[in-house]
Amino acid sequence: NGDIVEDEDALCMHKRAASLQGWTDNLLGAGDAPFGAPPTFLVASTTDTIAPSAEHTDPYRRLLAREKVPHVYVHRDLSEHGFGLSGGWTDRCATWLARRGFGEQQP
Repeated sequence: NGDIVEDEDALCMHKRAASLQGWTDNLLGAGDAPFGAPPTFLVASTTDTIAPSAEHTDPYRRLLAREKVPHVYVHRDLSEHGFGLSGGWTDRCATWLARRGFGEQQP
């Protein structure tokens, strides 16, 4: 009928991607912005080519260390981007969370 049909999924993805511009400043603090983070369990794959750890998790881990924020960084070959719950890191995370009181029944 001559109507232009736009790919709605592509438009939504573009809007989501645009909303992430400046994410590193927001996450790591920019200028005089203070940095604050809770204890952190961080997982990254050394073979992730979509979100390489050198650009994403490594800077955050360095900042956590510099600011003396308690953290664990599991950084090894867990497969490509999207490894999800595979790779054997989940038991370590569950133990870490339990030691911090997560999962305990509250009075």
